[in-house]
Amino acid sequence: MSGHPPQRRQSNVGSLILSQQDNESLFNYLGRKCIVSLSY
Repeated sequence: MSGHPPQRRQSNVGSLILSQQDNESLFNYLGRKCIVSLSY
């Protein structure tokens, strides 16, 4: 037993400035396991 709690997976949320199709293309390019964070 490692003693570490299981990590919760965050879900990707598309950008408001991209179209739904562009967001899907970006998610497919990066892969579903990749999480990108951006702040303004």
